[in-house]
Amino acid sequence: MGLLINQGKQDTSNDILAPVVEDNAQLVIHSLGLVKGKPGMLEVCLRVLAGPNKNRLIFDRVSYDAKDKMSYKYRQLRAAAGVPYASSEPEQIDIEALLLNRPLVADLGIREYEKDGQTRKAQNIKYHRDGEDVGTTVALNDENELNVLEEKPEEPKKTPQKASKHSEKEKPEQPVKEKAEPVEQPVAEAIEEDADEWE
Repeated sequence: MGLLINQGKQDTSNDILAPVVEDNAQLVIHSLGLVKGKPGMLEVCLRVLAGPNKNRLIFDRVSYDAKDKMSYKYRQLRAAAGVPYASSEPEQIDIEALLLNRPLVADLGIREYEKDGQTRKAQNIKYHRDGEDVGTTVALNDENELNVLEEKPEEPKKTPQKASKHSEKEKPEQPVKEKAEPVEQPVAEAIEEDADEWE
């Protein structure tokens, strides 16, 4: 007889391999590798940088084979990481040098599929193009956390203007403020003055 244990009812909702569902997830390309037995297929490991799934690892497989109709996802991954594919590139490239540790934004969801008569769940990833879909440009700081560098400004809402006493042509002129010219002081004199104050 084998080793019997009482495992009880276990909560699998937080298993590390369970698919993550999160819109606009901030990710970084953690590692890259080739899929054994599948030529032209790249294994991408992404790490979640912020939010409720921080530090979770997400895995994706993308075809980089130029003849594969699914290679569009490879180009989406590159665009999301800020290094879009260009037809002028050499055919052979160092993909790790290009993509490793690059931040990106993606929507994470669940994709269901049938295998061996059972419905299974897998991670689904929709890459955003260089932050455009969420209106931000992103980069990693020293702690490998995602920083928003630039947010696209919201377009101002147009409100009806009240008519004023003066029409555009009749508006009184506003006085122009003149800027004071900076006074140049030789560096040596400034240093001497500072030294005199400290004596």
